[in-house]
Amino acid sequence: MNHEKAESLGLNVRLWDFLFYASFGFVVTSSVAIAGVLLVFCYLIVPSVGAMLFADRIGPRLAIGWTMGTVVSALGCWLSVQLDTPTGATIVVTFGAVLILMFLMHLIVHHRNHTSLSGAHAARRELTEEGVSDAPNRSDGSTVSSLRLCRAGLALPCDHVARFPVQPRWMFCSL
Repeated sequence: MNHEKAESLGLNVRLWDFLFYASFGFVVTSSVAIAGVLLVFCYLIVPSVGAMLFADRIGPRLAIGWTMGTVVSALGCWLSVQLDTPTGATIVVTFGAVLILMFLMHLIVHHRNHTSLSGAHAARRELTEEGVSDAPNRSDGSTVSSLRLCRAGLALPCDHVARFPVQPRWMFCSL
């Protein structure tokens, strides 16, 4: 995943990128012709979105996505037989229903104790103590009056933030 390291090892990264995207384009276009655009879209997007709700690293995301794709496919096929409905449409609806259930579970598990962004007040206090009087200006010249912590209320460690005059310990997203 490190482009420079791969090139330093003598790998032709541009060739491998071309081969990957060419084969990916061939597989997607032939799959759309066979199964339909909506089903292919569901298989490409929904498992990764569901995995992003519960994992931050690539390994767990792959495991969750593959498991979700396999289980939802089997469930959709089973429901299609039981309900005597078209298989593709049933799988798409099953993907949507499972994604909604995963989102609701994500809200319950990760946000049940967080009713407000109490971290934003602590972040503003920390920035004020470090000499940053207000959040950076927007591109249109208006001043941002409040801060929102990156990634839904979580502060992320940051090595450099160029727009702050004093080096803060945390990186924030402005509203």
